[in-house]
Amino acid sequence: MAAAILPVRRNEVIGVLSLATDFAIGQPLGYGLRSAVASVALARAMGLGDQVATEAYYHGLLRYCGCTAETDKLNALFGDEIAIRKNFSTIDPADGPEFVRVLMAHVGPERTAHPPLTHGDENFMNVVGQTVAVFSAHCEVAMRIGERLGLPENVRRNLGQLYERWDGHGFPNHISGEAIAPAVRIVLVVQDALALLDIMPLERVGPVIAGRSGGPYDPAVVAAFVPLIPDLLAPVSDEAAWAAAMDVTDTEDAILSEGEIDAASEVIADFIDLKSPLIAGHSRAVAALADEAARVARMPEARRAEIRRAALWHDIGYIAIGGAARFDTAEGSERSRLHPYFAGRMVPRAPGLAAIGAMIAEHHERLDGSGFHRGVRAGDLSLPGRLLAVAEAYQNLVEDRPFRVTLTPAQAAERLREEVKRGTLDGEAVVAVLEAAGQGKRGKKVPFVAGLTGREVEVLQHVARGTTTKDIGAALGLSPKTVDNHIQSIYGKLGVKTRGGATLFAMEHGLLRPGDNSES
Repeated sequence: MAAAILPVRRNEVIGVLSLATDFAIGQPLGYGLRSAVASVALARAMGLGDQVATEAYYHGLLRYCGCTAETDKLNALFGDEIAIRKNFSTIDPADGPEFVRVLMAHVGPERTAHPPLTHGDENFMNVVGQTVAVFSAHCEVAMRIGERLGLPENVRRNLGQLYERWDGHGFPNHISGEAIAPAVRIVLVVQDALALLDIMPLERVGPVIAGRSGGPYDPAVVAAFVPLIPDLLAPVSDEAAWAAAMDVTDTEDAILSEGEIDAASEVIADFIDLKSPLIAGHSRAVAALADEAARVARMPEARRAEIRRAALWHDIGYIAIGGAARFDTAEGSERSRLHPYFAGRMVPRAPGLAAIGAMIAEHHERLDGSGFHRGVRAGDLSLPGRLLAVAEAYQNLVEDRPFRVTLTPAQAAERLREEVKRGTLDGEAVVAVLEAAGQGKRGKKVPFVAGLTGREVEVLQHVARGTTTKDIGAALGLSPKTVDNHIQSIYGKLGVKTRGGATLFAMEHGLLRPGDNSES
């Protein structure tokens, strides 16, 4: 039985986006959630009122939501954008020797295409300038994401100040002191402290933060924060951090309408695809194809919407993979296989997103167990997951990639049909996707009962008549292994365990009339 469809809340979407940014900047999962909770507590301890506390909450969650912008440039400069972000998070960039140490550790011919750098030379200053330009782009993108998520203007303004400093040496606008929003000043201190806590004992964090007072940090914030460090930075599990962040504010956590869920999902898709020009627009293209294939397969509207949204979210796990734009190396290819795992660490946290999370987990699995990351087989794969897997596979084949030959739509269609013959992709899902892509064959029956495909109805008719697996295969031109996969899928969809149960279902629904395997 399908799980009940739960409402999707805005803060759940924002919370998952926050988890994604944790991965993107190399911080422990729950970093943004913990900073939001601690920043709200600090704002209240300072008597700054509910508005500042609310701004601090959203700034803590979304401060780095623009971080996927121009990631390809960071990769070109430093070889691994996640590593450089993590290492910069623990230093005061205005500390010249520390800045040079971190920068020089990430450049050079052994890591990037750049020649060796010397502090202060033209190449060095060029790298510094490009780095600042990339980080400045994060502010612009973050503000736009905040706008598209429907957040108030003051929250969006704060996202444009994420790299500003008390002493005015920040960017992009070089504002200083109280011209910087109070919530921004609070979150900067809290997040830097959490980053330090990842590399040093708790007792050392306070002195480091205090030593930066008047530089990057507002002295008043530092004075209030340091005595509270043991309480505000107390260790918690990432599950506990999620629960706390979902409950910490008194602000309305709106339930999203269907249209708002779609819009928020498109935000996530664009956040993902900003990571590399190679994949720009990929998530939206997969979503459009999967949506049309679900229509072809006559899936219920609610399920169709879930598939479309899952397709928009499906590659969110790539955010956790540094240098992931370069899949042409063995190491890059192997790391990329982990992206469904990382998605599973994020999306299922939100109850309202659990259904699409389950589909995302299946989008690289294959019927014969050769997929990733779990290597599950046909009996454990849902029909929506199979459909998403085929839509994603087709779209990958027709998109340009510098490390492989791009296929024409007709060639991609033939490749998918070959995968069906090999028993890796669901045949009816391939039929639906290829019809949606304009590469289908006419006259194909369409599924309609209990999510059964036309092929599965044919197999069910044979099963109900007691035909052996071998003979079913001979009749339908399928291998016995493929027939068995179909049978297991049929039983799962019908909620039965025996041929008798399947036969009863077929009779009850009029499926045993010869040739009647689709709606008239």
